[in-house]
Amino acid sequence: MIIPKLAFRNMLGAGIKTWLNAGVLSMAFVVIIWSQGLYQGMDIEVSRTMIDAFYGGGQLWVEGYDPFDPFTLQDAHRPLAGPLQALMDQGAVTPLLIVQGTIYPNGRLLPTLLKGIDPGQKLLTIPSSVLKAGDHEIPALIGSRMAETSGLKKGDVVTVRWRDARGTFDARDIEIAEVSS
Repeated sequence: MIIPKLAFRNMLGAGIKTWLNAGVLSMAFVVIIWSQGLYQGMDIEVSRTMIDAFYGGGQLWVEGYDPFDPFTLQDAHRPLAGPLQALMDQGAVTPLLIVQGTIYPNGRLLPTLLKGIDPGQKLLTIPSSVLKAGDHEIPALIGSRMAETSGLKKGDVVTVRWRDARGTFDARDIEIAEVSS
């Protein structure tokens, strides 16, 4: 009982300085807790959005593919067969072809991953409908960071080079159909 009495006497004796300290500390704690909740909520929302855009309900990898070994990407392509083909026909699965490539914007070269996807798919939330075939160039969708790095914007035409299934280089012009954020 002595400690609470002593604490109460000290708070009354110090006057307004004590109450200002207590008020400022209380507000600081509230602001810290609120900002941490905001940051964690934003992190969870960004993670959920990225999963919906790139993975949907999950991923199936080709046998022998190791996502931590970039050298296995070249041989990680197989046609869909059996139950996966049936799921694709139902619209429950969408295949995604990924190959390493190089784009050549403004006389420079930038390594990139080329991802081929069906423009009519509805599983992933990326705006793949903008990838419908155009007149001459292949339509492409790039992210805002790639657009910033390469200096490309919607409507630009750039050359892209990749290795085909037989290992020979192939190159075509692509037109930036959309820059997604």
